[in-house]
Amino acid sequence: MAWFYGVYLKDSKLATSLDLVRFLCEPRAIRFSHITLRGPLSRKLPETWVDQQNTNRKFEWRVRFMRPSRFMSDTQATIFVNVDLGTLSPLWQKPDFPDGTPHVTLYDGKSQEFASRLRNVLAKYEFASWVPVTKLQIIQKKHKIDEVFHASFEPFYHMFSECIGDPTRIPKMQYSTDNERLKYIDHVLSKNFPLAELRRKSA
Repeated sequence: MAWFYGVYLKDSKLATSLDLVRFLCEPRAIRFSHITLRGPLSRKLPETWVDQQNTNRKFEWRVRFMRPSRFMSDTQATIFVNVDLGTLSPLWQKPDFPDGTPHVTLYDGKSQEFASRLRNVLAKYEFASWVPVTKLQIIQKKHKIDEVFHASFEPFYHMFSECIGDPTRIPKMQYSTDNERLKYIDHVLSKNFPLAELRRKSA
């Protein structure tokens, strides 16, 4: 088993909106928005070391969202939002991707067409801002939509209801078309992020 450590977004509305976007991109599972900082590891990090990092006063537990970006290959299409780690940069250690960029993944699949269309939707909105994050912790696995949901999913249910409709439709989203899911994604983003053009005009 591989272990990963990182931080979760602390702003509930922001985090939930990205949780919902990621779910709409890959509607077979739900995974809370996070930034992986270390891993894969063959064993857990010592708890004393993790505690030392989490109580280190030099760390400000916030990151800066940058711009949406992509990684494309013959077998993979990934869309993500780049992140500036700020004072948390020393925590970054990913042996498999030493030159990688800290990020929040929104889509990690095989459809380059869907990925390109998603990036076009994301480009309409302004993401750049500093956001609070949790302390360093283990990153949990994906939750399949047919698993029993726990209390942490309540904000997700609420935002789904607000932006899309009846939460009983959640298991059926995997059968919706790309056009439908991209339309929902655009709607979710419009409620939670400013338009890029408006931000530039007001600057």
